[in-house]
Amino acid sequence: YYEVKMTTAERIQDSYCRFYVSQHYEAWDERVFEKYDPEHFIQMWRDLDPDVVVATARTHNGYWFCDIGLGGSHPKLRGTDQLANLVEYAKSKDKPIIAYISTIFDKASYDIHPEWRQVNLDGSAFYGDERSWGKVVCPNSPYREFLVDMIGRLVDAYDIDGLYFT
Repeated sequence: YYEVKMTTAERIQDSYCRFYVSQHYEAWDERVFEKYDPEHFIQMWRDLDPDVVVATARTHNGYWFCDIGLGGSHPKLRGTDQLANLVEYAKSKDKPIIAYISTIFDKASYDIHPEWRQVNLDGSAFYGDERSWGKVVCPNSPYREFLVDMIGRLVDAYDIDGLYFT
């Protein structure tokens, strides 16, 4: 009998329990994070004890749930670096951690840089509406360099095992 040590990639691929909390919240809703308690949030992860932690880094609306020195964090987090908390939790439990980062769906970049937007031939919005998650940018624009910079900053700042893009 011998023990076979799985690689991190194998541990992620073969996991049965992955936990991700989708957090594409807008800041205008007063209820968002009204009762947010970082300790309770981490306790929820402890209680579930997932094989892999999938943590929000950046959402469709362009808010960060961490600090990479670029862009704004979700104002309702009141300065909490949620990704740092989850990295600490995952590493203490020897669990792989994947950072979720929204890329093509990027309301903040869409609003700030109209020249980065995906548009139809007639110039209309590609996705057809102005919903937060419907604002899409084009990876064949200068957005690509911005994205590469974001990814580089994220992997330099946090001890993560992988990235999940949308």
